[in-house]
Amino acid sequence: GSISGISSTALEVSSDAFGKLLITLENGQKWYQTDGGRIRAKAGDTVAIRTGLMGGYIMQVKKGRSVRAR
Repeated sequence: GSISGISSTALEVSSDAFGKLLITLENGQKWYQTDGGRIRAKAGDTVAIRTGLMGGYIMQVKKGRSVRAR
């Protein structure tokens, strides 16, 4: 199934050794940042996920900068 776009609230936010985010949403989905963009997120932030132009997914926190995610 494909996701055209969802919006949910971040329940938990962590980052790996490279500063890439792992965000767990209220709906139970986990999204991992796959590019090197620098974004900030914290629990309670609104997170939007949409399908990217070249496949994959785009994650955007609080209408800010977008990064690729899976």
